[in-house]
Amino acid sequence: MDANDELRAARRAHPSSRYPGEPLSRAELAELVAAHIHRRTRREAPVDSHYIAKLERGVIRWPNRQYRAALRAVLGASNDAELGFRPPRRAAATPAPPALAAVVTASNDELDADAFDRLAAVVECPRRADLAVVEHLAAVLARQRALEDRVGARSVLPTVLAEIELIDDLAGQARGTVRAALIGLSGEYRQFLGWIGEDLGDPAAALGHYDRAMDAAQETGDANMVTSVLSLKSHLAWSQRDAGRAIGLAEAGQHDTNRVSPGVLALITQQQARGHALDGDAYTVDRLMDHAEALTARAGERPEDEPPWTYFHGPERVLFQRGVAGLELGRHTDAVELLTAARAALPAKYRRDHGRYAANIALAAALDGQLDRATSLAREALEITMETGSAHTIAELRRARRAMDKWSDAPEVAEFDSALHAVLSGQ
Repeated sequence: MDANDELRAARRAHPSSRYPGEPLSRAELAELVAAHIHRRTRREAPVDSHYIAKLERGVIRWPNRQYRAALRAVLGASNDAELGFRPPRRAAATPAPPALAAVVTASNDELDADAFDRLAAVVECPRRADLAVVEHLAAVLARQRALEDRVGARSVLPTVLAEIELIDDLAGQARGTVRAALIGLSGEYRQFLGWIGEDLGDPAAALGHYDRAMDAAQETGDANMVTSVLSLKSHLAWSQRDAGRAIGLAEAGQHDTNRVSPGVLALITQQQARGHALDGDAYTVDRLMDHAEALTARAGERPEDEPPWTYFHGPERVLFQRGVAGLELGRHTDAVELLTAARAALPAKYRRDHGRYAANIALAAALDGQLDRATSLAREALEITMETGSAHTIAELRRARRAMDKWSDAPEVAEFDSALHAVLSGQ
């Protein structure tokens, strides 16, 4: 491997603050880099003289963005190339799939140096994937989920599609425990992509991803994922107002409850309840929601037993689902109260969901005869939807507007009509 002479020269061009007449040492440079990162992020950076030595020897050719920015600042470089840093390239004889480089680039902002180096090594040789690489890719997925909560599905879709291409490519070349781990992660990605498809109003894409997630779950024997896929398919059926299918899929997902975590069972029990709400079966809805609430409490007692993709679930989600079921059952006043309480408990980081919750409260308020509250919340939901995008939220806003028909001449309804039309015409 080629040494990074540019970085070494840049370091030696700076005088040591400890040893007059001597150049800046690797240890001093490491301390300056760590201090710079701490000032900017308040995080401790695990960089030392050994790491600087790896950079200078060319063992690490492309440190993560925080490290590169700190090195540029400390050494006075205007760009990465001045320090000998260039994005990794694979030999032309064996070109890397584009997704590999895309994931490394997308991950660069967040991964620490060790994690980034491992992914860069995978770009050079996909067969070098190991369980540590799978863990790093799982961390990337966790960040994508959190980002989607804030900015919506459309913004994250291109990168997530690149990431699943990478994972499927790696799984195709892996064997044994590494392959099993990659197949499991592929299932989680497909589960996420299915949800993205639903939220973007593309049910065909959603079903395709859910089917792939089910294949992965069955190959790895992941009962939680099998249940989750059936739960999400039940949700899609509910969105299409198909009560029988929503109930049937939810019931199918509860055939092996001894192998499924309480949190996952809580999610599918809520879907079953909403199917019965479409059927107008209030008694069964209340019984199932009570059960979902108890399961959620159990999950909260041992969160370490839950799969990572249930991170969003908590008591406020059960309140929301009770409110949505109440809407179907005609309990409009109760629905307003339940949905309002659910939104008050929803953390601010779930920006997209705040829009959806507000849209449902607007619908419930309109059905309950509360025009001012309905139009105010509908406008708020519309503003959030303009930022994040959500087919579910738009659908609820359309329903809310239909519920306002008896006030069509009211100025606030006309104002909402204008805003809704502007958003829909721009889609």
